[in-house]
Amino acid sequence: MSIVHALFRHEELEKKYKCDQCDFATHIPGHLRRHLLVHSGSKPFSCPHCDYSCNNIENLRKHVISTAKHKGKFLYECKFCPSVAANEASSTPPYGTNFQKEFKDHLQHSHKLTPEEVKIMYGSNGKNVSRQSSGSCVLFLYTVANLRRAFRSRMV
Repeated sequence: MSIVHALFRHEELEKKYKCDQCDFATHIPGHLRRHLLVHSGSKPFSCPHCDYSCNNIENLRKHVISTAKHKGKFLYECKFCPSVAANEASSTPPYGTNFQKEFKDHLQHSHKLTPEEVKIMYGSNGKNVSRQSSGSCVLFLYTVANLRRAFRSRMV
């Protein structure tokens, strides 16, 4: 174990990020932002398969993985991969994962989407954005071709 690791993780560092509503304190700003959701009551993470919502992605991941209602379902499911019904001959299910990074990698490698196209379609948080507002009209992004067309029109 390195001295830097020992000092950073195991010694009492000054926890300069403090909650103004309770005794919570941390030296990592992201941990304070995550903690503040407890007080606000905000639940920005919602299940794509039911009406469950929660205040952090790990609770949502646990919900999807462990809930019997969602057997065989994933947090992120590819809308571009052929469905089982459409592809009964090979019976290959569409791609699914419970991890945002794996899902973005799949879209970029299997469907040749650029990181910018993935961000337009799924937003920065990885949630499926089926509609994108562009000026006064709403673009519905159902196919890779539509997504690319919409992306190019935004770049002009």
